[in-house]
Amino acid sequence: MNSPQSIPADQTFCVDGDKDGLVAAYRRLIGDHAVADLQAYGDRLAGRKIVHVNSTFAGGGVAEILQREVLLANALGISTEWYRIRGNADFFETTKGFHNALQGKVNVDAAGLIGRYRSFYANGARELNGELIAYLQHLSPRDIVVIHDPQPLHLINFLDTDGPVKLWRIHIDTTCPDRDTMAYVSSEAIRYDGIISTMKEYVTPHLNGLGNVYALAPSIDPFSEKNCDMDAGEVRRRVAAYGIEAGRDLLVQVSRLDPWKDPVGVIQVFEKVRQQGRDCQLALVFNSADDDPEGTAMETVVRERHRQSPYATDIHLVCGDDPWDVNAFQRYAAVVMQKSLREGFGLTVTEALFKEAMVVATEVGGITLQVKDGYSGFTAPACGVNGDARSMDGDDYENHIKGFADKVICALEAGEKRAVLGSRGRQAVIDKFLTTSKLKNLLDIVLACA
Repeated sequence: MNSPQSIPADQTFCVDGDKDGLVAAYRRLIGDHAVADLQAYGDRLAGRKIVHVNSTFAGGGVAEILQREVLLANALGISTEWYRIRGNADFFETTKGFHNALQGKVNVDAAGLIGRYRSFYANGARELNGELIAYLQHLSPRDIVVIHDPQPLHLINFLDTDGPVKLWRIHIDTTCPDRDTMAYVSSEAIRYDGIISTMKEYVTPHLNGLGNVYALAPSIDPFSEKNCDMDAGEVRRRVAAYGIEAGRDLLVQVSRLDPWKDPVGVIQVFEKVRQQGRDCQLALVFNSADDDPEGTAMETVVRERHRQSPYATDIHLVCGDDPWDVNAFQRYAAVVMQKSLREGFGLTVTEALFKEAMVVATEVGGITLQVKDGYSGFTAPACGVNGDARSMDGDDYENHIKGFADKVICALEAGEKRAVLGSRGRQAVIDKFLTTSKLKNLLDIVLACA
Protein backbone atom coordinates (compact mmCIF):
# COMPACT_ATOMS: atom_id res chain seq x y z
CA MET A 1 0.00 0.00 0.00
CA ASN A 2 1.27 3.45 -0.87
CA SER A 3 2.11 5.72 2.05
CA PRO A 4 2.48 9.51 2.31
CA GLN A 5 6.24 8.97 2.17
CA SER A 6 5.93 7.53 -1.33
CA ILE A 7 4.56 10.81 -2.74
CA PRO A 8 7.33 13.08 -4.11
CA ALA A 9 8.40 15.90 -1.82
CA ASP A 10 7.45 18.60 -4.35
CA GLN A 11 3.84 17.40 -4.16
CA THR A 12 3.70 17.20 -0.37
CA PHE A 13 3.08 20.07 2.05
CA CYS A 14 5.24 19.87 5.16
CA VAL A 15 3.16 20.17 8.35
CA ASP A 16 6.04 20.49 10.79
CA GLY A 17 5.91 23.48 13.11
CA ASP A 18 5.47 24.74 16.66
CA LYS A 19 2.09 23.13 17.32
CA ASP A 20 1.87 24.18 20.96
CA GLY A 21 2.84 27.73 20.11
CA LEU A 22 0.21 27.96 17.37
CA VAL A 23 -2.59 26.75 19.62
CA ALA A 24 -1.46 29.09 22.40
CA ALA A 25 -1.52 32.05 20.02
CA TYR A 26 -5.07 31.31 18.97
CA ARG A 27 -6.07 30.77 22.57
CA ARG A 28 -4.99 34.33 23.37
CA LEU A 29 -7.08 35.68 20.49
CA ILE A 30 -10.29 33.62 20.63
CA GLY A 31 -10.30 32.28 24.21
CA ASP A 32 -10.06 28.95 26.02
CA HIS A 33 -13.60 27.83 25.30
CA ALA A 34 -13.31 28.21 21.51
CA VAL A 35 -10.00 26.32 21.46
CA ALA A 36 -11.41 23.51 23.61
CA ASP A 37 -14.38 23.25 21.24
CA LEU A 38 -11.99 22.75 18.31
CA GLN A 39 -9.84 20.24 20.17
CA ALA A 40 -12.92 18.09 20.76
CA TYR A 41 -13.03 17.38 17.02
CA GLY A 42 -9.75 15.50 17.41
CA ASP A 43 -11.57 12.88 19.50
CA ARG A 44 -14.50 12.71 17.09
CA LEU A 45 -12.17 12.15 14.14
CA ALA A 46 -9.74 9.82 15.90
CA GLY A 47 -8.26 7.20 13.57
CA ARG A 48 -9.29 9.14 10.46
CA LYS A 49 -7.43 11.61 8.27
CA ILE A 50 -8.40 14.54 6.08
CA VAL A 51 -6.48 14.80 2.79
CA HIS A 52 -6.55 18.03 0.75
CA VAL A 53 -5.60 18.13 -2.94
CA ASN A 54 -5.20 21.26 -5.07
CA SER A 55 -2.81 22.51 -7.77
CA THR A 56 -0.37 24.81 -5.95
CA PHE A 57 1.18 25.44 -2.55
CA ALA A 58 1.82 29.15 -3.24
CA GLY A 59 -0.03 32.08 -4.78
CA GLY A 60 -3.73 32.81 -4.57
CA GLY A 61 -6.30 32.53 -1.81
CA VAL A 62 -6.77 28.75 -1.83
CA ALA A 63 -3.12 28.08 -1.04
CA GLU A 64 -3.13 30.73 1.69
CA ILE A 65 -6.19 29.18 3.32
CA LEU A 66 -4.73 25.69 3.30
CA GLN A 67 -1.28 26.75 4.53
CA ARG A 68 -2.64 27.60 7.96
CA GLU A 69 -5.74 25.40 8.03
CA VAL A 70 -3.65 22.25 7.62
CA LEU A 71 -1.10 23.32 10.26
CA LEU A 72 -3.82 24.29 12.74
CA ALA A 73 -5.77 21.06 12.24
CA ASN A 74 -2.70 18.98 13.03
CA ALA A 75 -1.86 21.18 16.02
CA LEU A 76 -5.33 20.40 17.36
CA GLY A 77 -4.82 16.65 16.94
CA ILE A 78 -6.78 16.29 13.68
CA SER A 79 -4.68 14.28 11.21
CA THR A 80 -4.58 16.38 8.04
CA GLU A 81 -2.44 16.15 4.87
CA TRP A 82 -2.11 18.35 1.77
CA TYR A 83 -0.86 17.41 -1.69
CA ARG A 84 -0.75 19.16 -5.04
CA ILE A 85 -1.24 17.66 -8.47
CA ARG A 86 1.35 18.15 -11.18
CA GLY A 87 0.41 19.38 -14.62
CA ASN A 88 2.07 20.51 -17.83
CA ALA A 89 1.75 23.98 -19.37
CA ASP A 90 -1.19 22.98 -21.56
CA PHE A 91 -3.04 21.59 -18.54
CA PHE A 92 -2.77 24.84 -16.61
CA GLU A 93 -3.74 26.86 -19.69
CA THR A 94 -6.78 24.62 -19.97
CA THR A 95 -7.77 24.85 -16.31
CA LYS A 96 -7.35 28.63 -16.38
CA GLY A 97 -9.80 28.48 -19.27
CA PHE A 98 -12.13 26.47 -17.03
CA HIS A 99 -11.80 29.10 -14.31
CA ASN A 100 -12.66 31.94 -16.70
CA ALA A 101 -15.53 30.02 -18.27
CA LEU A 102 -17.02 29.16 -14.88
CA GLN A 103 -16.74 32.80 -13.85
CA GLY A 104 -18.63 33.89 -16.98
CA LYS A 105 -16.29 34.24 -19.95
CA VAL A 106 -18.21 34.19 -23.23
CA ASN A 107 -17.26 32.69 -26.61
CA VAL A 108 -15.56 29.80 -24.84
CA ASP A 109 -14.51 26.72 -26.80
CA ALA A 110 -16.02 24.51 -24.13
CA ALA A 111 -15.66 21.34 -26.18
CA GLY A 112 -11.97 22.06 -26.72
CA LEU A 113 -11.37 22.81 -23.05
CA ILE A 114 -13.16 19.67 -21.93
CA GLY A 115 -11.37 17.56 -24.52
CA ARG A 116 -7.90 18.77 -23.49
CA TYR A 117 -8.77 18.38 -19.81
CA ARG A 118 -9.95 14.79 -20.25
CA SER A 119 -6.99 14.01 -22.49
CA PHE A 120 -4.57 15.08 -19.76
CA TYR A 121 -6.21 12.77 -17.24
CA ALA A 122 -6.37 9.93 -19.77
CA ASN A 123 -2.79 10.24 -21.01
CA GLY A 124 -0.58 12.27 -18.67
CA ALA A 125 -2.05 12.31 -15.19
CA ARG A 126 -0.72 8.95 -14.05
CA GLU A 127 2.77 9.67 -15.33
CA LEU A 128 2.95 12.94 -13.40
CA ASN A 129 0.81 12.00 -10.40
CA GLY A 130 0.99 8.22 -10.17
CA GLU A 131 2.13 8.03 -6.56
CA LEU A 132 -0.51 10.51 -5.41
CA ILE A 133 -3.31 8.72 -7.26
CA ALA A 134 -2.25 5.36 -5.84
CA TYR A 135 -2.20 6.81 -2.34
CA LEU A 136 -5.70 8.28 -2.71
CA GLN A 137 -6.99 4.95 -4.02
CA HIS A 138 -5.80 3.13 -0.92
CA LEU A 139 -7.25 5.49 1.67
CA SER A 140 -9.68 4.00 4.16
CA PRO A 141 -13.44 4.52 3.74
CA ARG A 142 -13.20 6.36 7.07
CA ASP A 143 -10.83 8.96 5.60
CA ILE A 144 -11.90 12.19 3.88
CA VAL A 145 -10.51 13.64 0.64
CA VAL A 146 -11.17 17.32 -0.12
CA ILE A 147 -10.52 18.25 -3.76
CA HIS A 148 -10.16 21.97 -4.50
CA ASP A 149 -11.37 23.71 -7.68
CA PRO A 150 -11.41 22.42 -11.29
CA GLN A 151 -7.76 21.38 -11.68
CA PRO A 152 -7.99 18.11 -9.69
CA LEU A 153 -11.79 17.68 -10.03
CA HIS A 154 -11.40 14.71 -12.41
CA LEU A 155 -9.60 12.69 -9.72
CA ILE A 156 -13.04 11.43 -8.70
CA ASN A 157 -12.76 9.05 -11.66
CA PHE A 158 -9.77 7.32 -10.03
CA LEU A 159 -11.51 6.72 -6.69
CA ASP A 160 -13.87 3.86 -5.85
CA THR A 161 -17.36 4.64 -4.61
CA ASP A 162 -16.62 2.61 -1.48
CA GLY A 163 -13.33 4.45 -0.89
CA PRO A 164 -12.82 7.56 1.25
CA VAL A 165 -15.46 10.25 1.72
CA LYS A 166 -15.02 12.63 -1.22
CA LEU A 167 -15.75 16.37 -1.07
CA TRP A 168 -15.27 18.96 -3.81
CA ARG A 169 -14.61 22.52 -2.67
CA ILE A 170 -15.02 25.21 -5.34
CA HIS A 171 -13.76 28.71 -4.61
CA ILE A 172 -15.09 30.39 -7.79
CA ASP A 173 -18.15 32.61 -8.29
CA THR A 174 -20.20 30.54 -10.76
CA THR A 175 -23.42 32.53 -10.75
CA CYS A 176 -23.15 33.25 -14.51
CA PRO A 177 -20.96 30.49 -15.99
CA ASP A 178 -20.53 29.32 -19.53
CA ARG A 179 -23.35 26.81 -19.76
CA ASP A 180 -21.50 23.96 -21.48
CA THR A 181 -18.43 24.18 -19.25
CA MET A 182 -20.60 24.25 -16.13
CA ALA A 183 -22.62 21.28 -17.38
CA TYR A 184 -19.44 19.20 -17.66
CA VAL A 185 -18.09 20.35 -14.30
CA SER A 186 -21.45 19.60 -12.67
CA SER A 187 -21.51 16.10 -14.15
CA GLU A 188 -18.22 15.42 -12.36
CA ALA A 189 -19.09 17.32 -9.19
CA ILE A 190 -22.32 15.44 -8.47
CA ARG A 191 -20.29 12.24 -8.09
CA TYR A 192 -18.75 13.63 -4.90
CA ASP A 193 -20.30 13.00 -1.49
CA GLY A 194 -20.55 16.73 -0.89
CA ILE A 195 -19.93 20.02 -2.67
CA ILE A 196 -18.61 23.04 -0.76
CA SER A 197 -18.92 26.57 -2.16
CA THR A 198 -18.28 30.02 -0.73
CA MET A 199 -21.97 30.75 -1.19
CA LYS A 200 -24.62 28.13 -2.02
CA GLU A 201 -26.07 30.53 -4.57
CA TYR A 202 -22.94 30.08 -6.67
CA VAL A 203 -23.61 26.41 -7.42
CA THR A 204 -27.13 25.24 -6.54
CA PRO A 205 -28.79 26.50 -9.77
CA HIS A 206 -26.52 24.20 -11.78
CA LEU A 207 -26.90 20.98 -9.80
CA ASN A 208 -30.51 19.91 -10.48
CA GLY A 209 -31.65 20.05 -6.88
CA LEU A 210 -28.69 18.15 -5.45
CA GLY A 211 -28.98 18.41 -1.67
CA ASN A 212 -25.44 17.85 -0.42
CA VAL A 213 -24.25 21.43 -1.01
CA TYR A 214 -22.59 23.36 1.82
CA ALA A 215 -21.56 26.99 2.23
CA LEU A 216 -18.08 27.71 3.58
CA ALA A 217 -16.51 31.15 3.27
CA PRO A 218 -12.70 31.36 3.23
CA SER A 219 -10.60 32.60 6.13
CA ILE A 220 -7.31 34.26 7.02
CA ASP A 221 -4.55 33.33 9.40
CA PRO A 222 -4.05 36.22 11.84
CA PHE A 223 -0.51 35.07 12.70
CA SER A 224 0.86 34.65 9.20
CA GLU A 225 3.57 36.97 7.93
CA LYS A 226 0.92 38.77 5.88
CA ASN A 227 -1.38 39.48 8.83
CA CYS A 228 0.64 39.55 12.06
CA ASP A 229 1.47 42.77 13.88
CA MET A 230 4.23 44.94 12.41
CA ASP A 231 6.28 47.71 13.95
CA ALA A 232 5.27 51.10 12.51
CA GLY A 233 8.86 51.87 11.61
CA GLU A 234 9.16 48.61 9.66
CA VAL A 235 5.93 49.43 7.83
CA ARG A 236 7.30 52.82 6.77
CA ARG A 237 10.65 51.34 5.76
CA ARG A 238 9.09 48.71 3.54
CA VAL A 239 6.74 51.01 1.64
CA ALA A 240 9.44 53.68 1.26
CA ALA A 241 11.63 51.08 -0.45
CA TYR A 242 9.14 51.13 -3.34
CA GLY A 243 9.22 54.89 -3.76
CA ILE A 244 6.14 55.76 -1.70
CA GLU A 245 6.37 59.33 -0.44
CA ALA A 246 5.75 59.94 3.25
CA GLY A 247 3.09 62.47 4.18
CA ARG A 248 0.83 61.78 1.18
CA ASP A 249 -2.23 59.51 1.21
CA LEU A 250 -1.73 56.12 -0.41
CA LEU A 251 -4.43 54.10 -2.16
CA VAL A 252 -3.67 50.37 -2.39
CA GLN A 253 -5.14 47.39 -4.17
CA VAL A 254 -3.66 43.94 -3.48
CA SER A 255 -4.58 41.23 -5.99
CA ARG A 256 -3.45 39.12 -8.88
CA LEU A 257 -3.23 40.98 -12.17
CA ASP A 258 -6.44 39.41 -13.38
CA PRO A 259 -9.13 41.01 -15.60
CA TRP A 260 -11.78 40.25 -12.98
CA LYS A 261 -9.82 42.29 -10.39
CA ASP A 262 -9.90 45.19 -12.92
CA PRO A 263 -6.44 46.67 -12.28
CA VAL A 264 -6.85 49.02 -15.26
CA GLY A 265 -10.09 50.24 -13.68
CA VAL A 266 -8.21 50.85 -10.43
CA ILE A 267 -5.91 53.23 -12.30
CA GLN A 268 -8.97 54.99 -13.73
CA VAL A 269 -10.45 55.35 -10.24
CA PHE A 270 -7.17 56.84 -9.03
CA GLU A 271 -7.21 59.32 -11.90
CA LYS A 272 -10.78 60.38 -11.00
CA VAL A 273 -9.74 60.92 -7.40
CA ARG A 274 -6.79 63.02 -8.49
CA GLN A 275 -8.99 65.02 -10.87
CA GLN A 276 -11.18 65.92 -7.92
CA GLY A 277 -8.25 67.56 -6.18
CA ARG A 278 -7.06 64.81 -3.84
CA ASP A 279 -3.27 64.62 -3.63
CA CYS A 280 -2.55 60.92 -3.26
CA GLN A 281 -0.55 58.00 -4.60
CA LEU A 282 -1.55 54.55 -5.86
CA ALA A 283 0.12 51.18 -5.30
CA LEU A 284 -1.04 48.14 -7.26
CA VAL A 285 0.44 45.30 -5.21
CA PHE A 286 0.21 42.12 -7.24
CA ASN A 287 1.30 38.56 -6.62
CA SER A 288 1.93 35.62 -8.88
CA ALA A 289 0.71 32.03 -8.77
CA ASP A 290 2.30 29.07 -10.50
CA ASP A 291 -1.09 27.77 -11.72
CA ASP A 292 -2.08 31.07 -13.42
CA PRO A 293 -0.62 31.46 -16.93
CA GLU A 294 -2.45 34.75 -17.63
CA GLY A 295 -0.61 36.93 -15.16
CA THR A 296 2.28 37.91 -17.43
CA ALA A 297 0.03 39.04 -20.27
CA MET A 298 -2.13 41.08 -17.91
CA GLU A 299 0.95 42.70 -16.40
CA THR A 300 1.91 43.96 -19.87
CA VAL A 301 -1.55 45.53 -20.27
CA VAL A 302 -1.38 47.19 -16.87
CA ARG A 303 2.12 48.54 -17.38
CA GLU A 304 1.08 50.12 -20.69
CA ARG A 305 -1.98 51.75 -19.08
CA HIS A 306 0.26 52.95 -16.24
CA ARG A 307 2.65 54.52 -18.76
CA GLN A 308 -0.21 56.40 -20.41
CA SER A 309 -1.59 57.90 -17.20
CA PRO A 310 -1.07 61.64 -16.62
CA TYR A 311 -0.32 60.68 -13.01
CA ALA A 312 2.14 57.90 -13.89
CA THR A 313 4.84 59.13 -11.49
CA ASP A 314 2.45 58.57 -8.57
CA ILE A 315 1.42 55.05 -9.62
CA HIS A 316 3.55 52.22 -8.26
CA LEU A 317 3.39 48.62 -9.48
CA VAL A 318 4.69 46.45 -6.67
CA CYS A 319 5.45 42.73 -6.83
CA GLY A 320 3.83 41.48 -3.65
CA ASP A 321 5.28 37.98 -3.45
CA ASP A 322 6.84 38.94 -0.09
CA PRO A 323 4.00 38.67 2.46
CA TRP A 324 5.70 41.19 4.76
CA ASP A 325 5.47 43.79 1.99
CA VAL A 326 1.76 43.07 1.52
CA ASN A 327 1.26 43.43 5.27
CA ALA A 328 3.07 46.77 5.27
CA PHE A 329 1.12 48.22 2.34
CA GLN A 330 -2.25 47.25 3.82
CA ARG A 331 -1.31 48.83 7.14
CA TYR A 332 0.13 51.99 5.60
CA ALA A 333 -2.72 52.63 3.14
CA ALA A 334 -5.12 55.50 3.63
CA VAL A 335 -7.60 53.37 1.65
CA VAL A 336 -7.42 49.70 0.65
CA MET A 337 -9.46 49.09 -2.51
CA GLN A 338 -10.85 45.92 -4.03
CA LYS A 339 -12.45 46.93 -7.32
CA SER A 340 -13.38 43.45 -8.48
CA LEU A 341 -15.88 42.98 -11.29
CA ARG A 342 -16.73 39.54 -9.91
CA GLU A 343 -15.31 37.99 -6.79
CA GLY A 344 -15.61 34.56 -5.22
CA PHE A 345 -14.81 35.96 -1.78
CA GLY A 346 -11.94 38.44 -1.63
CA LEU A 347 -9.42 37.45 1.04
CA THR A 348 -7.48 40.68 0.52
CA VAL A 349 -10.56 42.47 1.85
CA THR A 350 -10.57 40.21 4.91
CA GLU A 351 -6.87 40.91 5.50
CA ALA A 352 -7.38 44.67 5.31
CA LEU A 353 -10.41 44.61 7.61
CA PHE A 354 -8.44 42.60 10.16
CA LYS A 355 -5.80 45.35 10.15
CA GLU A 356 -8.53 47.97 10.76
CA ALA A 357 -7.84 49.51 7.36
CA MET A 358 -10.33 51.78 5.62
CA VAL A 359 -11.76 49.55 2.88
CA VAL A 360 -13.60 50.51 -0.32
CA ALA A 361 -14.79 47.55 -2.40
CA THR A 362 -17.22 46.65 -5.13
CA GLU A 363 -20.52 45.28 -3.89
CA VAL A 364 -20.11 41.91 -5.57
CA GLY A 365 -19.83 38.22 -4.67
CA GLY A 366 -18.29 37.30 -1.34
CA ILE A 367 -17.34 40.91 -0.61
CA THR A 368 -20.98 41.46 0.34
CA LEU A 369 -20.48 39.03 3.24
CA GLN A 370 -17.67 41.18 4.62
CA VAL A 371 -18.11 44.93 4.11
CA LYS A 372 -21.26 46.77 5.15
CA ASP A 373 -21.41 50.18 3.50
CA GLY A 374 -20.90 52.98 6.01
CA TYR A 375 -20.59 50.51 8.90
CA SER A 376 -17.31 48.59 8.44
CA GLY A 377 -16.09 50.28 5.26
CA PHE A 378 -17.57 51.51 2.00
CA THR A 379 -18.96 49.65 -1.00
CA ALA A 380 -19.63 50.85 -4.53
CA PRO A 381 -22.29 49.35 -6.81
CA ALA A 382 -21.14 46.81 -9.37
CA CYS A 383 -21.51 47.30 -13.10
CA GLY A 384 -22.74 44.94 -15.78
CA VAL A 385 -19.89 43.01 -17.40
CA ASN A 386 -19.70 40.34 -20.03
CA GLY A 387 -17.78 37.10 -19.79
CA ASP A 388 -14.56 38.77 -20.94
CA ALA A 389 -14.59 41.01 -17.86
CA ARG A 390 -15.57 43.94 -20.06
CA SER A 391 -18.39 46.39 -19.47
CA MET A 392 -21.52 45.77 -21.49
CA ASP A 393 -22.27 49.49 -21.46
CA GLY A 394 -19.65 52.23 -21.61
CA ASP A 395 -21.79 54.75 -19.72
CA ASP A 396 -22.55 52.18 -17.02
CA TYR A 397 -18.84 51.47 -16.54
CA GLU A 398 -18.00 55.18 -16.46
CA ASN A 399 -20.63 55.69 -13.76
CA HIS A 400 -19.18 52.72 -11.90
CA ILE A 401 -15.69 54.26 -11.98
CA LYS A 402 -17.04 57.61 -10.81
CA GLY A 403 -19.11 55.97 -8.06
CA PHE A 404 -16.12 54.02 -6.83
CA ALA A 405 -13.96 57.15 -6.84
CA ASP A 406 -16.64 58.99 -4.86
CA LYS A 407 -16.55 56.26 -2.21
CA VAL A 408 -12.75 56.48 -2.06
CA ILE A 409 -13.06 60.21 -1.38
CA CYS A 410 -15.66 59.49 1.33
CA ALA A 411 -13.16 57.13 2.92
CA LEU A 412 -10.35 59.68 2.70
CA GLU A 413 -12.59 62.25 4.37
CA ALA A 414 -13.97 59.94 7.08
CA GLY A 415 -11.94 61.63 9.82
CA GLU A 416 -12.66 60.30 13.32
CA LYS A 417 -15.11 57.76 11.87
CA ARG A 418 -12.14 55.83 10.43
CA ALA A 419 -11.31 54.31 13.81
CA VAL A 420 -14.91 53.25 14.42
CA LEU A 421 -15.30 51.60 11.00
CA GLY A 422 -11.89 49.97 11.34
CA SER A 423 -12.74 48.50 14.73
CA ARG A 424 -16.01 47.07 13.42
CA GLY A 425 -14.28 45.52 10.43
CA ARG A 426 -11.65 43.83 12.57
CA GLN A 427 -14.23 42.42 14.98
CA ALA A 428 -16.28 41.00 12.11
CA VAL A 429 -13.21 39.11 10.86
CA ILE A 430 -12.42 37.76 14.34
CA ASP A 431 -16.01 36.58 14.72
CA LYS A 432 -16.49 35.04 11.26
CA PHE A 433 -13.42 34.77 9.05
CA LEU A 434 -10.44 33.45 11.00
CA THR A 435 -8.92 30.02 10.32
CA THR A 436 -10.38 28.74 13.59
CA SER A 437 -14.02 29.47 12.75
CA LYS A 438 -13.71 28.14 9.21
CA LEU A 439 -11.88 24.99 10.29
CA LYS A 440 -14.78 24.31 12.64
CA ASN A 441 -17.25 24.83 9.77
CA LEU A 442 -15.27 22.44 7.55
CA LEU A 443 -15.12 19.77 10.24
CA ASP A 444 -18.89 20.01 10.74
CA ILE A 445 -19.33 19.43 6.99
CA VAL A 446 -16.90 16.49 7.09
CA LEU A 447 -18.83 14.86 9.91
CA ALA A 448 -22.15 15.48 8.18
CA CYS A 449 -20.91 13.71 5.02
CA ALA A 450 -18.94 10.93 6.69
